Amino acid sequence: LILVALLAGCTSESVCAQSITNRMHMAESPYEQYRGLALGAGVSVFGGKPYYLLHVAPQQQFGMWGIGLDGNIRIGTDGKLRKEDWDEPYDYLRWLNYVSYGFPGDDIFGRVGYLDHASIGHGVIVSNYNNSSSYDDRRIGLTARLDLGVFGGEILTSDLFRRGLIALRPFVRPFRLTPVLNNVGIVKEIE
Repeated sequence: LILVALLAGCTSESVCAQSITNRMHMAESPYEQYRGLALGAGVSVFGGKPYYLLHVAPQQQFGMWGIGLDGNIRIGTDGKLRKEDWDEPYDYLRWLNYVSYGFPGDDIFGRVGYLDHASIGHGVIVSNYNNSSSYDDRRIGLTARLDLGVFGGEILTSDLFRRGLIALRPFVRPFRLTPVLNNVGIVKEIE
């Protein structure tokens, strides 16, 4: 009798207000929650010459669009910038850490650049993936999600220009096509 009451209760959209996807959603990455300016300081030594290091990593959200910058400013003991950090176009380009649209749980989400805590398949296929091990070995990864209700997909690649991790997860929710089952809270979310 208790099982029948629970099953009947979950057929009502008002009782089961959250979808199973929302209930299974992992805690949002601290990296995704943070928006602002991160600063760091230190000393770097190149060829026996010390440089004061200022690390700057601002992140900002503009509506659905997000951008993150990440770079090092090295100043010699003579007060001048380290020339080798600014002599090639890549030196400027690598300051762009990522560009994103939406957030990981949204129906439309994409992020290009540095990936941190990236997951697909509710964390079963890939969980908490990070594609860059250091500032000097940056990779341009991609993670994206498109959910059209009945079907959709997720993709994650560690690097768009080098061979590495590629994960793809297409999905379909077949019970959304059946009028009777489309109104059942938990059943309509089965993928």
